[in-house]
Amino acid sequence: LEFRRVLFRSLAQAAAAVEVQAGIQPRPERDWSAMITLFLNGGITEHEFHPDLSGLAARALALVPRPVPALPSTEFVHGDFTTANLLMRDGELSAVIDPEGFGRGTRTIDLVALVSSVIGEAPAIAVEALVRAAVAASDEATFRACLAHRVLARLASASEDPARIAEVSDSARLLLALAD
Repeated sequence: LEFRRVLFRSLAQAAAAVEVQAGIQPRPERDWSAMITLFLNGGITEHEFHPDLSGLAARALALVPRPVPALPSTEFVHGDFTTANLLMRDGELSAVIDPEGFGRGTRTIDLVALVSSVIGEAPAIAVEALVRAAVAASDEATFRACLAHRVLARLASASEDPARIAEVSDSARLLLALAD
């Protein structure tokens, strides 16, 4: 129970860190929103997913219109804002690492990345709060596009590594349920 309480507090602090990004104008060289739009409009639609994952891939693709419209791209984005890139000390967020991917996009990208890194482990109330923050940072359509991107990237990776299919299937189902 203590771990879940610390995780909940840590996730709230991480979401607050994403809010600090609001208003920072990044340089245009790395545009996460454009990368996600290209990913969703590009070859991923014809990617051959492992047969055990193809149904989940179809569900993820159904989250977005075809073609996927451009996502907002005016805010600072970490690009890989997952728990693996958050340093904690005594249950408190002390640093965000891995700045190589910093760029522009929408804060929704970082919030969905954070959700995807804790889905199945974090308390439901913490996940719900992150989803609300992700939608509020942009809109429902952008949230769904970012969610589809994360799910499809995981499914594509697991298609190349069948040992991960069960784990990835479980997390993909949980993530897709957030769009219902």
